[in-house]
Parts: sequence; structure tokens; C-alpha cells
Amino acid sequence: DVRAGLSEPEKERRKALDADIGRIRAGRRAFQQGLLMTDAEGTPPVTRILFQGNHQQPRASVEPGFLSALDPNPAPVRRPPNPKTTGRRLTLAEWIASPTNPLTARVFVNRIWQQHFGRGLTPTPNDFGLAGERPTHPELLDWLAGQFVREGWSVKQLHRVIVTSEAYRRDSRALGSRGDSVPNPDPDNALYSRQNPRRLTAEQLRDAVLATAGRLQLRPGGPPVWPELPSDILQANPAFLDDNETRTKGWYPSPRSDQEVRSVFLIQKRTVRVPFMETFDLPENSTSCAVRTASVVAPQALSLLNSPLAVEAAEAFAERVRREAGEAAPTQVSRAFRIALQRPPTPEERELSLRLVGARSLAELCRALLNLNEFAYID
Repeated sequence: DVRAGLSEPEKERRKALDADIGRIRAGRRAFQQGLLMTDAEGTPPVTRILFQGNHQQPRASVEPGFLSALDPNPAPVRRPPNPKTTGRRLTLAEWIASPTNPLTARVFVNRIWQQHFGRGLTPTPNDFGLAGERPTHPELLDWLAGQFVREGWSVKQLHRVIVTSEAYRRDSRALGSRGDSVPNPDPDNALYSRQNPRRLTAEQLRDAVLATAGRLQLRPGGPPVWPELPSDILQANPAFLDDNETRTKGWYPSPRSDQEVRSVFLIQKRTVRVPFMETFDLPENSTSCAVRTASVVAPQALSLLNSPLAVEAAEAFAERVRREAGEAAPTQVSRAFRIALQRPPTPEERELSLRLVGARSLAELCRALLNLNEFAYID
């Protein structure tokens, strides 16, 4: 045994390494089962053109290929290492993500630009064809797409290029809105002379409320989370009350301690939406949503003011301020503004906030800050 020839320091070192390995193995997550789809073995059946759509009148056969308007030639299907698949899907994936395919990169870049500015360089993100609108800055769109491919399709690098640009860091106020008499030459902001103020999406707003309250759980992954739903919603959906033996129709809320995660982890069902998220224009998940709508309606103000999420977040926010700022009211007000709005209060805001804390409570001030437009909008 080689271990018999080790010196005492080497044996101690080995013992420490074995302990580290044991801790690492104990913390390793177990494998989980997932759904997988693959091709059927054997020769794929021939696909034929159906005369006038009648399945009983098949005509000419159709070879695998791409959009004929872009490439009329048959697709060169490459056999993958896995013998149980035909390679057709791999061929399609490689064609879509090919550096020589300009459409994929341009569509993706346009979506990311739209996410940061509220409007894409091409205003019709689902239609880059003749029926869609022309890009306002075609050279910029092409450069960003090329840079995206050159950087190895790195989404992080694409975000970094956009958010560090001068256009993104501009003020949202229009020219002539600073009290001077200069007219605004770009009223629709087609030239991005200023930033476009926009409200946080439903998911972003929920995450921002929880993060400000110090309650957001930044877990890196895991199973989906089932949020709690009001009883009237559960009663209105017959499937929840008449579940099957596989438990695929009902609604099973996760433990309360697991629900304060990022909204991306919340379970989504086509027929059911979380009321808070729906109030702030969460789109239908049964259809493709190219552009988020942003309405301004009374239930939104009521939801941020009186919903269980808002009330609990305000209380948690107040507790966080007390932990970080102590019991002195002026320090609490300054800290609350720093957390919620990333700035100190103005003298007038400070005076009004101190009066509110003295007359009501710190939690009331925190709830008021969560209801400000400055909190819900990006400018």
C-alpha cells in the first residue's frame, strides 16, 4: 500500500483532503429525472405533399431542407455520433445557429435591445420580413449581430456592450424639458436622443419588492415553486377540485419558506396566473408575446398598496432598515431611501418622511416608498 510509505505530514494532508472530498460529495445534488425526446429508430417515413390538404391524396415527396426562399437546396443531413437519431434536428440547429446565418443573431440582438430600451431597433421583433417595419438603425443592428457572433454568442457580453453605451446611459428627460426653451427635435425618440422611461415588468417588479425587503432568495436553480393562490381562484377552476391520480391538474402550494424566490422559478399554468403578476400585465403564456404591454390602471396602485405581498414586504423592509440603520428616525429615513431608490432624500422628502414615521410607523414609510413611480419605473 502506497499510504504506508507516507510521512506523518503527508498522512495528515491526505486525511484533510479525504475530509474535503467527503464534504464535497455530501453537498452534491442528486441527479433528477427529466423528459427527453429523440427520434424513432429506423428509416424516417417519407413526407409527401397532400393534394389540397387531403391526407388521403399524397403526391410528391419532400426532402429535408430549409426555407426555400433562403436556400432551395436539400439540407445536407450529417449523421451524428448517436446511431439512434437521424441527425435532422442537429442539422437544423446547426443551420439556425450558424455564424453565416445573419437572421438568428439579428433577431436575438433586437430582442435584447428591446429589453433595455423598451423598443427594438426593429419595432416588429416577430417579423423581420417585408411585412415588418424597417430597422431605425440598420448599421447598428448589423454591427451588434456581428459582434454577438464574434464574441462566441455570449449573451453577457451583449448586455455589457448595450448597458455601457452612451445611448443607454442618457437621461430620460427630453430636450426642452429642463426648463429651457430648446425645442425637442426627436419627440418619438426614434434617434434615441434620451432614454425611454418604462415600468418594470411583472416579474421584475415582484423581484424588486422582495429584494428591497431583503427577502428574495437568490438560489441558482432547483424545482419550480408553487405560489399560494386566493381561495376564489381555486374555487373557480374545476380542475383544481377534480384532480386525477397523477396529481397533474391540482394546485399544490410550496412551503411558505420556499416561495420568496425569483419569479422565473414560479410555476406557470396556461389557465391560471398569479393575481399580483396579472395585475401588472403578465402576458398570456399560451401564445407568443413579442412585446410586453404596460397599462396604467387603478388595480395596480391598490395591489402595491394593499396586497399581501406588499404589506408583508413593507414590514420586512422596515425590519431591514432597523437592522442596518438603528433606531434613530433620521438615519432610518436616509437608509430607506438608499435601499429603495438608490439616492438620499431631498430636504422636503426628509421632513415629510420624518413626519410620517412619527405619526404612523416606519413600515408605513417603507410601503409608501414601494408605491412611488420612481421605484416601479426605470428612467
